[in-house]
Amino acid sequence: MTVRSERFELPTPRGMLRGLRQYQPDNHDPVGRVIVAPPFGTVMRRGRGIALYFLLNGFDVIRYDPTNHVGESDGTIRELTPDALAADLALVHDWVATSGPRRGPAALFTASIASRIAFATAARSGRRPVAIGAISAVVDMQATIAAANDQDFIGQWLRGEQTDPDRTALVLDHEVKWRFVQRLVELGWHTTESTRVDIRSIGSVPILAVQGSRDSWVDLRAVADAFRDHASADIVVLSDATHELNTASARTALAELVRFFRPAPATGDPVLAPTFAHVVAQNKGERQIDRSQPDGFAVEVTHCAPFDYDLGPGASSAPTT
Repeated sequence: MTVRSERFELPTPRGMLRGLRQYQPDNHDPVGRVIVAPPFGTVMRRGRGIALYFLLNGFDVIRYDPTNHVGESDGTIRELTPDALAADLALVHDWVATSGPRRGPAALFTASIASRIAFATAARSGRRPVAIGAISAVVDMQATIAAANDQDFIGQWLRGEQTDPDRTALVLDHEVKWRFVQRLVELGWHTTESTRVDIRSIGSVPILAVQGSRDSWVDLRAVADAFRDHASADIVVLSDATHELNTASARTALAELVRFFRPAPATGDPVLAPTFAHVVAQNKGERQIDRSQPDGFAVEVTHCAPFDYDLGPGASSAPTT
């Protein structure tokens, strides 16, 4: 199986956003398109394993680094705001839907805090995703950020204990200005109730959240509450899994999401899981992509030259439970 990778960049008010579109060049009719939104403080490179699952099962995959974040796009995470994350996701979604010969509607894959951004983006965008699939979906930003950092940043802002948006705080091991918290509060994206309102407003978009039963950062009851007004929102609970899934749980979660993102006639088809050889080939291929662009991205162009690499034959059947 050959994977073709095309790097792209899109202008934003915060600088250039950079990403990677990957697909099987011989597959002219993909099962679908999946945009992988990176979790907070995570570069798109970390999504290679996720991309591999969807590529093997016939999807086109689009990964990107948001601006004012970490990774290859412009800006630093100190300047991060939730509305900029939402704007970047909407921009990538519009580009995937309208640009190039492989354009078309896309589903959104998210994890953790990025899932709350995806719900907000879908609720406010004129272009709805085909579906939203999440691992360890966050619906109460205040509770999750407090649990993850042992500090209630949003509560401190609401109580007036912090008032300077240009001061910085350490959030999930990244130094971020308090403006991130300020904007969460101003936008109203920090509560379960606001998430429920956003999810209710996108009733035409199927949603699946795969949650761990031992997730200390996310209350499963809050997720159920946020989903309660949406007829096509479902939750799959993985026994003994935490917020950060181990390898076995991640394989199960990704198999669930491959099935979920497939169009109805294909939902019962076997799910292919990458072998170790696939992973090695992909890692080698992406290192070669980096070497083929030694000077990084050229600001004046939208697309860089495509790069092909061979994953080799064979795939295993993914777990079904």
